[in-house]
Amino acid sequence: MEQQTKPTATDGEAVHVMRQYGGSFIKQLAQLWLTADPINQARVAEAFRPEFDRYRVDAAALAHYQGLAREAELAGRN
Repeated sequence: MEQQTKPTATDGEAVHVMRQYGGSFIKQLAQLWLTADPINQARVAEAFRPEFDRYRVDAAALAHYQGLAREAELAGRN
């Protein structure tokens, strides 16, 4: 059986989803990450790893479904 890998997203992609869909705390956390320098971005991401991991999964799923929607739209044009 062929093993499939799960889509992954970066912390930056997770932050984009956090800003768009998170509650007030998560949105503030995303803003904090955006204003931090790279060293402090890594510190914030590690301190809140469970939250970042959750939104990384959400970001990957969102990208996957957006890709499917684009493919369907292009197929519908033919």
